Amino acid sequence: TFTAETIYGTTLVTISSFQIDMYEVTYELWTDVRTWALTHGYTNLAAGQNGYNPVGSNNPVTVVSWYDIVKWCNARSEKDGLTPVYYTTSAQSTSYKTGDTAINTDAVKWTANGYRLPTDAEWEFAAKGGTLAQSPPYIYSGSDTIGNVAWYYSNSDNTTHTVGTKQPNELGIYDMSGNVWEWCWDWFGSFP
Repeated sequence: TFTAETIYGTTLVTISSFQIDMYEVTYELWTDVRTWALTHGYTNLAAGQNGYNPVGSNNPVTVVSWYDIVKWCNARSEKDGLTPVYYTTSAQSTSYKTGDTAINTDAVKWTANGYRLPTDAEWEFAAKGGTLAQSPPYIYSGSDTIGNVAWYYSNSDNTTHTVGTKQPNELGIYDMSGNVWEWCWDWFGSFP
């Protein structure tokens, strides 16, 4: 759990307490939650793919949309007995389970204890190693040497790899600089 002030772009922002998974969502976890979701009112939730030309098991899920991720977060919340975060309207009476609904910020129950995407500022704070980060900061999340912390075009052989096989950053979070791109709540210019 983190609470801190951080520089986001060129602005000092205060980040409220939040938690973040240590690993990217694996295809195995995605499939487990998706299987539960499809029998509990969630529809058209993409099956996803086990990485891209995967090496080993527990590759990050790929071929899912932002909408799929948001619905999946709600499903994971419900499956684990937590309160969903995303709703279809600002009344926050119907949790988001189906379709590709444009969700505005007022349809997000920020105080809910369920799973959600990090905001851009939260993701940046976590990627930089939070308040445990060294000064000056690393170039990559957890190292100045990209190969120590990331699977990327020069060392990945154009495939995804098992999550958590490179060293973590200062907060113990893996793959913040590589393997697959990560989703955040904010879409540039799409939400107030």
